[in-house]
Amino acid sequence: MVEETDGIEEAFEGQVRVLVTAAGKIGERLARAREQALRRVQAQSEQETREMHSRLEAASTRGSSQPGYGPT
Repeated sequence: MVEETDGIEEAFEGQVRVLVTAAGKIGERLARAREQALRRVQAQSEQETREMHSRLEAASTRGSSQPGYGPT
């Protein structure tokens, strides 16, 4: 026996599919944005680390070349 439907169930299922697809795309965009933000933060941290090392080396070089500092 074939049941006749009024199409409400099919329409509802179609809307659910559209919503699930849209939610999936939003999730992908959020994941990409988070990944990009993490990369930016890591790059910034690495840059700051390089700058601090450079400053430390410069200060160390200046300090060792001045009289009264370093080994005698």
